[in-house]
Amino acid sequence: MNSMLKYLCVLSMIMGLACTNPGNVGATNGVTGAVTVQPGSSLPSAGDVFVVWAVSSGSPDYLYVSGSGQLTEPGFELELPATLPDEAINSYGLGVGLIVLLPSGTAPPAGRMSDATEASLDTTVIGATPRYAVIYRKPGTTGLTGWMDAFPEGYSCGVGVPAAAGETFDSYAPVDCSMVELVIGDPSTFDFVNWT
Repeated sequence: MNSMLKYLCVLSMIMGLACTNPGNVGATNGVTGAVTVQPGSSLPSAGDVFVVWAVSSGSPDYLYVSGSGQLTEPGFELELPATLPDEAINSYGLGVGLIVLLPSGTAPPAGRMSDATEASLDTTVIGATPRYAVIYRKPGTTGLTGWMDAFPEGYSCGVGVPAAAGETFDSYAPVDCSMVELVIGDPSTFDFVNWT
């Protein structure tokens, strides 16, 4: 384990989170996690789970849908493509995907999300992973800096780390994918990771 990864793992343990060498998500290219329901909300019997990848390295920024799944008893399951499409990856070789839950039958199609669909997410999202993300590091990518260096090639998972004093942006630290938590409730109350 390199020194940066050790540091991030220690930081994660201080925050009360498990930390392992994340490796890839696995041969099945999926994430299975827990669901938490906020007070005043209820667990739907079904829903569309999918991943929204934020691409902010160009202009304009956009969202890309790749990866889908379902609610299970008592959590969720998500399947990811063997390789993330290039259009979902930032120009420096990193993809950061938020897992989102919508009512059944309302998930957007795979691919670049339209402006109208992006705008509708504010009123249709019933759950998300505000403190966790699926991280994808494009194979062959080298020379990433800062927190990105701690992630392996391919898929892994990250947990949000608040920005240090004097810094603007939050970051992610590697975390075992079994720790990913999908929160059901009012998205306006979620503390999303501001990484870009």
